[in-house]
Amino acid sequence: MKTSQRNKAPQIRVFSPLDLQTEDFQSLAALIRKKKKKLLILALLPDRSAVPSSLNSIRAMAEKRGSGLRVVWKKDAQNSQDGTLAAIQSSEEFRRAREIAVIAPGDWQRNELQSLVERLPYPGQTDQHLSDFKPSRFSIRRKLLLITGLIVSLSLTSMILVASYLFRNHSETLIQGYNLSLARLVAESLDKDIQGIEYRCRALLDRIASEQPSLPIETAVQEEEEVSGDSPDPDSQANNRTKTSQAESSDAERRPDTQAKAPVDRQTNSPAHTGENSTENKPGNPEQQKRRAGHGGYESVQRFFQENNRYLYIARLDTEKRELVQEFYNDAFFREYNLGPENFRRLLESWPGGAESPLAVQSFSAGDVPALGFSFSGSEGRIIVFLAADDFFQSFRKARQAGLFEIHLISPDGQVLVSSDEDGTSRLQGNEILKEVIGSPVDNGSRKYINQGQEYLASFQALPNAGLTVLSHAQTGRVFEAVRRIERQNLYLMGAVLASAFLLVFLFARTLSVPIVRLARATGAVGRGDYSVRIEPTTRDEIGQLTHSFLLMTRGLQEREHIKEAFGKFVSPDIAERALRGEIKLGGERRTGTVFFSDLRNFTGLSEKRQPEEVVDFLNRYFTVMVDCIQSHGGVVDKFIGDAIMAHWGTLAPSATDTADAIRAALDMRQSLLVLNAEFEKEGVPPLRFGCGINTGPVIAGQIGSEKRLEYTVIGDTVNLASRIEYLNKLFGTDILISSYTMQQVRGLFEA
Repeated sequence: MKTSQRNKAPQIRVFSPLDLQTEDFQSLAALIRKKKKKLLILALLPDRSAVPSSLNSIRAMAEKRGSGLRVVWKKDAQNSQDGTLAAIQSSEEFRRAREIAVIAPGDWQRNELQSLVERLPYPGQTDQHLSDFKPSRFSIRRKLLLITGLIVSLSLTSMILVASYLFRNHSETLIQGYNLSLARLVAESLDKDIQGIEYRCRALLDRIASEQPSLPIETAVQEEEEVSGDSPDPDSQANNRTKTSQAESSDAERRPDTQAKAPVDRQTNSPAHTGENSTENKPGNPEQQKRRAGHGGYESVQRFFQENNRYLYIARLDTEKRELVQEFYNDAFFREYNLGPENFRRLLESWPGGAESPLAVQSFSAGDVPALGFSFSGSEGRIIVFLAADDFFQSFRKARQAGLFEIHLISPDGQVLVSSDEDGTSRLQGNEILKEVIGSPVDNGSRKYINQGQEYLASFQALPNAGLTVLSHAQTGRVFEAVRRIERQNLYLMGAVLASAFLLVFLFARTLSVPIVRLARATGAVGRGDYSVRIEPTTRDEIGQLTHSFLLMTRGLQEREHIKEAFGKFVSPDIAERALRGEIKLGGERRTGTVFFSDLRNFTGLSEKRQPEEVVDFLNRYFTVMVDCIQSHGGVVDKFIGDAIMAHWGTLAPSATDTADAIRAALDMRQSLLVLNAEFEKEGVPPLRFGCGINTGPVIAGQIGSEKRLEYTVIGDTVNLASRIEYLNKLFGTDILISSYTMQQVRGLFEA
């Protein structure tokens, strides 16, 4: 046999035997710690000599955790099992318990304790728990609104989030594709522009190679002399120019070899200004620095700068000797921005010495004018071109019109040369995206990067031969503004759908909640004993079916009540109620009860002198008064035997006051008989006297009879003795006699 097992219901656990094993003791201790106040421990003990040693430890743990502990003696369970169960059920520990732990002897399944354990009411199934029911604050209508709103909200929110996520990803793919296409278009356009610059410069230098200077190389001093009229004759001017040229040549020959020689124009033998090594840059010759015109006497050069006014400076550089061979510059631009050729000669000195590739590009600043320098390889040295960067690339200006995108030209060393945005160069300079773009093994691609706390979508395209890279990017906050606008519209739409759903559910909930509320009210009326309620189904759905079933139920209850009322006229109402509920088992069972007998004195002689109708009316009036006294004290009228009454207490619902209640009922019957005799005296009927006998002890209670007719009654020696005691009233001249067994139960409760 298992020492620990569960009963049929999970709320009751049985631990056996009484001296718990270590495993069972630990399980019970864990249950006490877990359930605390929600646990009731019942110790079923055979007698006081069999108290287990572990009970004190269990009691201490229960008191510490707030669990309930009750001791049930086997003798009490044998004498009055119903009373024991009623006492357990009425206790405070049971009302708050949600689980019961029973500590029982090892043979509990072979004696009366098994019946007691099987009849233990499950926690939570008592009338007290039913009376403690508290309705929810949320009605069905409110729950429907909440559930529908929650479902619609979750559904729409999920749809919006998924749609926004997919739309955002799709938009990002499209934007990156457009971004990359824009970078490619700009790169192709820039490549053509650079090729056009190279072609124009080479064509110009090739043209002047076959052209003789035809324009006068006038200086600012000569112009002033011509205006004032003090200029010497043309012959002296020519002689002066020849002397100056010879002096410059002889001065250059006297310089050490470590210094750069002043290059000369190989077509005109005129000095080509080379910076600080040139005679024009010496402190002693400040005016000569401004004497030579930018076209150098060539009409093609003058026309070139007039047609291409953003070209600032063109020079040919001997890469081996690092000498300036030729230089031409835009006089009109220089005068407008107060520039001179020396500004660009200094830029030539800062040009990276390793710029030996077919094309090199650098970003410079000539005074306040941003400039781009291009270096092209040639057969006679490198061709250096400086152009104004602010208005050079038409492709960048067109890209600027797109609004969302910024275009940047990146040099091989990661410098931003040109940007379509005025502040784009400073914002992008030094960002990690430049290193990623320059170091990329492929010539195009797309990236995401963060710059100054803003996320950007970037695409790049490398120029084929220039070593340059076009970077096109767009700020995600501006790009996805349409996505956020759609999300806001979806939220507005969700709000409208929710409002519509709430309205529809509210209207629909009325068709559901109103019938349910009516059913609840009708159920309350039925619970109070009013079976005359009438409600009609308003729909044909499940609520209508429930209403129809409720009507059938009320009719059945009404018929049952009529049967009970009619049945109660022949048997005790308590017996009728229990019989209808099926609580009275076939056969008998041992109970401890109090049996009562009463009988009228000299009733036979009285009945012989009167008509049968008068006798029946007389008895009915007498029985009505006596039965009321019995039932008012919890007694069950067993039967009427002529003018005698048999009743009993404690056989249906045992209680600790059954014996005292029987005696109180007899005393009330004595007083009621005095009142009834006063009425009979007015009617000319002689007064009545009765005798009552009461005995307490074991009885057999149950349905006794034949298969065709059964009767709930009690039998046994206790019943016979009660009848004999009632008969002794005639001998002793008394009206109420009780046995010694009854006297033991009520000693000290009544005065003799």
